[in-house]
Amino acid sequence: VYPSYKTPLLFKSEQGLEWREVLFGLVPKWAEDINISKHTYNARHETIFQKPSFQESANKCKFGVIPVTEFYESKYIDNKPQRWAVKRKDGRAFYIAALYEIRKLNEKI
Repeated sequence: VYPSYKTPLLFKSEQGLEWREVLFGLVPKWAEDINISKHTYNARHETIFQKPSFQESANKCKFGVIPVTEFYESKYIDNKPQRWAVKRKDGRAFYIAALYEIRKLNEKI
């Protein structure tokens, strides 16, 4: 899944645990464009309460999980980024932590 692509998210709602299809990459309520998701897909736990993009969701404990079989991180070798897969040895799915914001996307976005 790439930023602004759809992915499933599991979160706690008033009805209990709920799966929803969401955009990968947080789109804050104040954002005018979903292109911000290209910059908000990788929150750092050290700064989620300070960064404007993540602050409201973090303060309101809007946490969830996204199921994956692998994800990719850049590893720099000889000052060149290379994509390295992170996955379980047995190939089974696992969850990555997520922040979410519920908002209506209008035509402008």
